[in-house]
Amino acid sequence: MRSGLACSALIKIAVGDGRPGILIGGRFGFQRGNPGSRRHEVRFDAAIFTRATAGKIGHRLLTFGINEEIKAIYTQWIKTNYEKDNSLTSIDRKGERTVEEQWNNIEASLTNDLKDKVSGPIEWTRIHMLPDHVYFNHSQHVTVGKIACQQCHGKVEQMPDMYQYSPLSMGWCVNCHRETEVQFTGNDYYNTYKQYHDAISKGERSKVTVEDIGGLECQKCHY
Repeated sequence: MRSGLACSALIKIAVGDGRPGILIGGRFGFQRGNPGSRRHEVRFDAAIFTRATAGKIGHRLLTFGINEEIKAIYTQWIKTNYEKDNSLTSIDRKGERTVEEQWNNIEASLTNDLKDKVSGPIEWTRIHMLPDHVYFNHSQHVTVGKIACQQCHGKVEQMPDMYQYSPLSMGWCVNCHRETEVQFTGNDYYNTYKQYHDAISKGERSKVTVEDIGGLECQKCHY
């Protein structure tokens, strides 16, 4: 079967009321291409047989659009893990069947009569960009430092469209480290800073900033 369409199709054969039945082997191919591009053929197992209810005769073909690139992403991931788990350098016949079976299970679980194709991953648009030579760890700030997301990113829950709230420049980060008080109380992560805990308990120090615990050291962000 050949077609100039730029998408693939999954054919489901349903008999009667179309309740899920037995997976049977079947192959078909299609050919796609745009003017001036190389044409290539893709083949995959596609027939799904369903049981008929009593007194109902006949069959119907339901064609569901499948995004070719999404299928390729899923099957490549399954193939890579199969080879790794079985210490193989290339996939064997059993692996090919495993890939096909797992893809069919994925497709069956993510589609239905009202949702006719597998949705791909969310296409994220990156808003906050840092230079390649900058290291930033969210967990150090949020989990350990108890910094609220809104402190750096603004009230994101009220933004119709996400935008960069803070400049995220080196000067902005340095000033934040100079001014931000470390949440020592009830935070086991900072128990090792005994001298600061002792100084606070004696009234010799009212707070400890990120700068005090090395937050201005170059290697913290640029190692």
